Amino acid sequence: MPNRSSGEKTKIILADSLRSLMKKKPFDKIKIREIVEECGLNRQTFYYHFQDVFALVEWMYKYDGQKIINDNYENRDIIAVARVMADYIERHREELSSIIESKAEGYFFDFLITNVGKCFDRIIDEKSAGLKLASEYKKFLSRYYTNAVIGVTHDWIKSPSSFRMTSDELIEMFRATTLGSMNLAFDNYRSITTE
Repeated sequence: MPNRSSGEKTKIILADSLRSLMKKKPFDKIKIREIVEECGLNRQTFYYHFQDVFALVEWMYKYDGQKIINDNYENRDIIAVARVMADYIERHREELSSIIESKAEGYFFDFLITNVGKCFDRIIDEKSAGLKLASEYKKFLSRYYTNAVIGVTHDWIKSPSSFRMTSDELIEMFRATTLGSMNLAFDNYRSITTE
């Protein structure tokens, strides 16, 4: 990315160092000393940018989330959103196996919830343009889809590799389940509220 500040570059270096270590050992066993040794920085630099390793993890996933949103702003359907998240998880699977079941697991799932939710908010707003839907219902529908995707994704990440479906199989399951469901939800809501 062009025009990155020096501080952001340093944060990315520290995050990359953490990611590298997470491929080798559980997150809860990684020390700040190891992170800075991995990338050739010092502890003072780490503490200038982050209070602790949890702050680094939180920043790392917020950074990734913003990049995903920016890179995929044009995605206009549920399957495209699911594909982006499945691809991200596949690219980071080794790292995620370190963070799942750790004290920092919540930061990753917050990242998923926030970014999948933003995508669904946008999709629902666009697909319901011109329809008379209460904003509370649109928020509910976004949370409904977000929680469904996150719940299934959570189970998919945690499933043993010998039983885990591929990302393509997962996407096909999403496709079979969600195809036309949003328009049906809009129609059902409007018929119920006009009775």
